[in-house]
Amino acid sequence: MNASGGWSGGWSRRPAAGRANDDGVESVSQLTGRLRHDLAQRFAHVGVRGEIGEWTRAASGHVYLSLKDATARLSAVIWRSAAARLAPRDLAVGSEVIAHGRIDVYAPRGTYALQIERLAVAGRGDLHARFEQLKATLRARGWFDPERKRALPRIPRAIGVVTSPGGAALHDFLETLLGRFPSVAVAIQPARVQGEGAAAEIAEAVRALDRRGGFDVIVVTRGGGSLEDLWAFNEEVVARAIFECSVPVVSGVGHETDITIADLVADVRAKTPTEAAVLVAPRRADLLAELERLHTRALRAVRQRLERAQREVEALAAGRALGRPELEIERWRRELSMLAVRGARAMRARVARGAQETAALEQRLRAAAPRRRLDDDAQRLAEGERRLQRAIRSRCARAEEDLARIAGLLEAHSPVQILARGFSVAVRAGERQPLTSAAGLAVGELLETAFLDGRALSRIEKLERQDSLAGDPGSSPRG
Repeated sequence: MNASGGWSGGWSRRPAAGRANDDGVESVSQLTGRLRHDLAQRFAHVGVRGEIGEWTRAASGHVYLSLKDATARLSAVIWRSAAARLAPRDLAVGSEVIAHGRIDVYAPRGTYALQIERLAVAGRGDLHARFEQLKATLRARGWFDPERKRALPRIPRAIGVVTSPGGAALHDFLETLLGRFPSVAVAIQPARVQGEGAAAEIAEAVRALDRRGGFDVIVVTRGGGSLEDLWAFNEEVVARAIFECSVPVVSGVGHETDITIADLVADVRAKTPTEAAVLVAPRRADLLAELERLHTRALRAVRQRLERAQREVEALAAGRALGRPELEIERWRRELSMLAVRGARAMRARVARGAQETAALEQRLRAAAPRRRLDDDAQRLAEGERRLQRAIRSRCARAEEDLARIAGLLEAHSPVQILARGFSVAVRAGERQPLTSAAGLAVGELLETAFLDGRALSRIEKLERQDSLAGDPGSSPRG
């Protein structure tokens, strides 16, 4: 048998017989040649019915396979010259066939095999029949329904894995998983994934992880193989354990073309163990980039809110209804500018602290075992995001309060509001400076009085000053 799993160089189309020595003792080659000759004569034309148990198409073009029934297995070969004609591409492990050919001996190993010259598909084998029967049963129960499938967590804290600890599938899964998200905790629940009793071990491993708790997702995985190799994942006991699991289950069994009952029951089916790792864990670099985008959006939102508030205050200050209280508006403009500067400085400081925390977290992740640090790192990341959101909400709330306070003060100092309360403003006719004292006024002067809804002209006929009002009731005011 060559490196491709088949035979080469030891087969002969024409069997050769050896001759014994004088003492009746034959060499191994002589005895093998005689057996080959006898088998070739006796089994020159045979027909056999069986189920394909193994199937390999070698680089040489030859096809090597085995035929089996309940108690025996027979090696067989289809030579390259006949492979294209005799080995259809839809022929697979588990197919039941009828093969015709002859028996020959492979001398280097002393093994025999059927050299197939004619091949016909007789029907599906027992494994395929059992697969289809269980598949129909579980579909009727609703175990495959899309409505019951659960979504995977975006950022898992801990992942449970059911597989063989010595298999290549585990190596591929962990290499991809920790390369994408090194801080995730992974727990391996060992189980045989092939052979007698493997199905029960797989089911118990899934239940053990579920009972243990603390896992966001459970992955059931193994590498590719024949239908027989993967059969443990086609047993109802495994399907039930996956169906009853309280957390989402990812099935990454075999290669892309391999479909098992476990794949159909699981919440998510991965084509390979590597794809299973890609599905359950995000890329750490993508999370950091998203965090940076959130920082940028938060800063932009705060700046826009402050700028909008400043424009509103400036619009109020420029409005005719305020009577141009320049000094008050300028004071509040300076205060609003200071608030904007302090807000921007606080946000820059917060972003800088966030960057420092991220850098420190990354350094600790490199120095520590990711599997043991998952909880702290995930909590720190979530807490950082919550603090950032609280800081943004608090800053926006304070800015809105400051704006409301400024608007209230401006409203309270508005001349319009003063006039609305029953007061009026008097000026000398033709002037704009309000009169605040009777000193300097004379009888006969024209005055202009402003009310809320208009103005009035009047002439002074008599002046009564404060000192005369408080003096002798009989004294006359100055005219």
